[in-house]
Amino acid sequence: NNYFKLLRWASLGTLIAGVAHEIRNPLTVIRGETQRLANEVRDLPYLEGHRALLLKHIDRISTVIEKFHILAEEKEEESAAVNLNDAINAVLPLFPSAHFVLKKDLQETPPIKANFYALQEAFANFIQNAIAAMPEGAELTIHTYAEGNRAVVEFSDHGKGMADGPWLLVAFQIIREQGGDICVTSAAGKGTSFKIQF
Repeated sequence: NNYFKLLRWASLGTLIAGVAHEIRNPLTVIRGETQRLANEVRDLPYLEGHRALLLKHIDRISTVIEKFHILAEEKEEESAAVNLNDAINAVLPLFPSAHFVLKKDLQETPPIKANFYALQEAFANFIQNAIAAMPEGAELTIHTYAEGNRAVVEFSDHGKGMADGPWLLVAFQIIREQGGDICVTSAAGKGTSFKIQF
């Protein structure tokens, strides 16, 4: 419905603002290194190293933009067999752990019937919620495992408790649409854990 679409766009805007530094930081490096390049005569090994550094940061920017583009696209509501770990690993490049500690424990889970891109969007929103709630340097744990014949993913942070924001409403709606159940544990000053079962 239109209300959910508005929420979804609001959450995407928040995601973009929240990880904008992942584009800004490499651009700063590229600009600084380019300005320094002509300060003195450079030999071939230096130029080759310089090229490798710039290409690394350009590739980083391209990856972030590509992931945002995928999240922002209108998706067809097609379901297929999905591996939770693949969906998590696909969205993690948006959130390199420069400002938080990522603890990833991805175990084998049974495949689920879901929309792969919708799951990416939901998982990105859960991660953004955790980042918004945590101080710099805090730990975010992402844990997947099988529980009987169900696939489970848990997002746990050590922040101030659940942050307010459209991303959580969007994430909850997507998980329900994909047939998942959510259990939330949150305490002020101790953090929040989302357990999602499919």
